[in-house]
Amino acid sequence: MARTIASLDQALSDDYIQQIRQRYLTEHPHVAEDRFELLLFELKRYFAICSVLKSVPMFSDEVDGVWHEMIMYTREYERFGSKMLGGMLHHAPAVQSVPDPGGRAWFDLIYSYLFRIHSFTPIAWGPFFRHPLDNIRLKELQSLPEEELRRRYFREDADPQLVSYLLDKLTHQSDRARSLKGAVRLNAKQKMDLTNPAYGVYFAGLMVMYSIYHQDTYAMEMEEQLPRDRNGDSSSASVCAASGCAGDSGSGSTDGSGGSGCSGSGSDSSSNSSCSSSSCGGGSSCGGGGS
Repeated sequence: MARTIASLDQALSDDYIQQIRQRYLTEHPHVAEDRFELLLFELKRYFAICSVLKSVPMFSDEVDGVWHEMIMYTREYERFGSKMLGGMLHHAPAVQSVPDPGGRAWFDLIYSYLFRIHSFTPIAWGPFFRHPLDNIRLKELQSLPEEELRRRYFREDADPQLVSYLLDKLTHQSDRARSLKGAVRLNAKQKMDLTNPAYGVYFAGLMVMYSIYHQDTYAMEMEEQLPRDRNGDSSSASVCAASGCAGDSGSGSTDGSGGSGCSGSGSDSSSNSSCSSSSCGGGSSCGGGGS
């Protein structure tokens, strides 16, 4: 992940970030600067995922809003995409959103494998782990060889160590699901909350386990395990939506990056203002290269 972080730091200059900050706060006078910084932090994490996966739907209106302001500086944005991915990072406008619960589940899984979920994460992205992985993706992850999974899901120019890390997680998740199956009921009373660094990894494991063994009752099973959201009811899972994805294949050896290490600590701070975005109704996506 260090290689990915370094690539992002090089691609996003301090001057460019300051331009984005000033423009965003001018265009959104109701947003506090602290909240902008947290949204930018989450956008960096999103770009990190874009640097690894071929296609990444956007599930946050607010995070997408920061991305939109980046694009207003055309030359700087083109330079950023070239340094990070070896080509333009296309932003598909939110013209028409379609439900994508399977895509949201996949996003939740990858996000949780890469980053620590902190207190602002569900405010920015909406509730996590509310949707099961779809059967087609589960079967692919359980049956396809690693090289085929690498070709199907990951960018050719992605950080090879990061890809190997994710492939190891994804291809061994069935074994972990079996081991979790009997342990969950024993630990049912040990509720885990966002203060625990293992929160994301733990619930990602439960998501996979319930997706495999309890798909029909997934929502009920996860409801029993998830802590109640302090910003709303734990069951308030809105319909996830995202538009189609567009992206150039990068010809360079760039990596793209994010704002945190692999399962990194992230920021534990949260905004004092309430969440104004929808739970997961973004309308854009990034696309990766390397087919």
